[in-house]
Amino acid sequence: MKMFAGRIRTMLLQRHNLTFLGAGSLPDGALIGKLHPADIGLLSEINPEVEPMLETSKLSAGHICYLAMVDGRPAHYSWVQSSGVHSVAGSGRKRQVLPGEFWIYACFTAASARGRRIYPATLRRILADYKNKGFHTAWIYVSDENTASQNGIARAGFQLDSQLHSLCIRSTTIPLPEMLFLGRTISSARN
Repeated sequence: MKMFAGRIRTMLLQRHNLTFLGAGSLPDGALIGKLHPADIGLLSEINPEVEPMLETSKLSAGHICYLAMVDGRPAHYSWVQSSGVHSVAGSGRKRQVLPGEFWIYACFTAASARGRRIYPATLRRILADYKNKGFHTAWIYVSDENTASQNGIARAGFQLDSQLHSLCIRSTTIPLPEMLFLGRTISSARN
């Protein structure tokens, strides 16, 4: 009989210092901009599992959604939070959004648009916009199992900062002590 059944989840926390944004072209037929609140329904065309009430609450909290359209169809979205406390999905942790920093999260590319490098193009647009606003650090995270997103994040110039480990038991996520990675750890003061 199993007395303890759980799964260790690792989230890769990545950072961009916005000093060098790198070059990248916008895919043919793509337009990237900020989502207008009246267009919140477009997100469900990208991801049918989107909950419109939750997405509306993000906008109400001051978060910004970037939307990529390809050939006139919704293709990708990425959310940005630049103040408050950010819940790092899948890790059971929260981080204070420090002045000059912002978090990119809840990114999703429609199946029909995958492989066209829409994701890194959207990330580069977000990085450029926030650099122009005077921000100096961007954070993003991804599951260690999601290699497609890891590749898109790397193409946008993010660097691995640390790993966040947690134990998942049913619907509960328990943060595990932060592990050293490449000789660094994130201070527990940021929890």
